Amino acid sequence: MQDIQYLYLEGDMDLIENGSIVENGNRHPWELARYAIIKKNVKKIISKSGTNLRVIDIGCGDAYVINRLQRELELNCAIGVDINFSEDHLQQLDEKGKLVEYFRSFEEISVSVKDDYLILLNDVLEHIDGDDAFLMAVINHFSKAKSLTFYITVPAFQFVFSQHDIDLLHYRRYTLRGLGALAEKNNLAVKEKGYFFLGLLSIRTGQFLLEKFRTVGGDVERSTIGVNHWGGGGVITRLVTSILYFDYLILRSFSRLGIHLPGLSAWSIFKLKKQ
Repeated sequence: MQDIQYLYLEGDMDLIENGSIVENGNRHPWELARYAIIKKNVKKIISKSGTNLRVIDIGCGDAYVINRLQRELELNCAIGVDINFSEDHLQQLDEKGKLVEYFRSFEEISVSVKDDYLILLNDVLEHIDGDDAFLMAVINHFSKAKSLTFYITVPAFQFVFSQHDIDLLHYRRYTLRGLGALAEKNNLAVKEKGYFFLGLLSIRTGQFLLEKFRTVGGDVERSTIGVNHWGGGGVITRLVTSILYFDYLILRSFSRLGIHLPGLSAWSIFKLKKQ
């Protein structure tokens, strides 16, 4: 499986953007709102599967999400996976506590036929050249589980693919239809889906149009991109986070009616079909 390992060498957003697993104390509202969205959905999945659900965050980066999920939802089994982990990263993570296990590869994880598994792929697939082959490899490894559920988030709409995506090492952006087709091809059934961050999609569209109609002077420095550069204070951070989360709740309400209003990101819950 060495070729698959290479395919997701750059598959993690957080380590690419932050370069560290050290808590910087100044999380971007986008990241905080996304966490709240992930938590809400994971909590709902747990309510159906039980607290013994094994939650595995592939491409977990600095492990911010999986650590908060374990702590706040009291997960009995929480695992973070990232091929970009160095020995220093693993040592720093171990110093935070032993309630989350860490691996460099999902293939190192033993799979039990008696257990239910939830795989988190949050803003990972867009970093992978062969997303189809990667998803197939993950499914094959966990296929013997009692049940296998995926919660996936990805950046949405190729028409706003811009220099920002290139800087973040994105290969593509997705639509719900495209993400669903990828899942269906790999024997996954869509259970729920939707978009979020409609307001940010409007802003990104404007940025994309400006980028197209201006002369860009030189390359964008890596230090100026990503969610690790947020200078807002506590009040502003909480306000923007709340607005973004409220945006999600509105779009989620429409999604329940079968109306999928667009957003900057897409999310889906998939279940492996039984053969």
